[in-house]
Amino acid sequence: MLIQEKAKSLFDNLRAKADKSPKDETFAVSHGWFHCFKKQANLHHVSVSSESASANKPAAKKFPKMLKEIIDKEGYTLQQIFNIEKKIPEKTYINREEKTMPGFKAAKDRQTLLLGGNCSGGMKLKPLLVYHAGNPQALKNITKSSLPIIWMSNKNACVTCCI
Repeated sequence: MLIQEKAKSLFDNLRAKADKSPKDETFAVSHGWFHCFKKQANLHHVSVSSESASANKPAAKKFPKMLKEIIDKEGYTLQQIFNIEKKIPEKTYINREEKTMPGFKAAKDRQTLLLGGNCSGGMKLKPLLVYHAGNPQALKNITKSSLPIIWMSNKNACVTCCI
């Protein structure tokens, strides 16, 4: 659905910028269109495996009580307490040749998205996107500060202490 929405958005933007394009021209972004697009681009859907360690269950069980004690002791309000969610892709589309060509690994374009806001709901943080490349080709000639996100990069697309 996201790819279909983005294709429609790109079509509308290009049509608006084109001087000679008829304004009544339409573009139907259906499931059939997406199926043909995947076939033409030779893409297939795969799961992205991650190599993360298992959670520390005893520590996770103790954490809510410890957090409540800290909040009560320090006198924090709901406006001062923030929750951050980290999202990484679980599935992606790759070219079939990347998976089948001997001696080559499938591309591992990684990104991490952080979303956050305070507990009272009065403040939402600007999303943070961490990507493996500092200047990807798709964003050539685009100022990162003009994006609706905070753009950061590091080799593994991980959120580190300095980020």
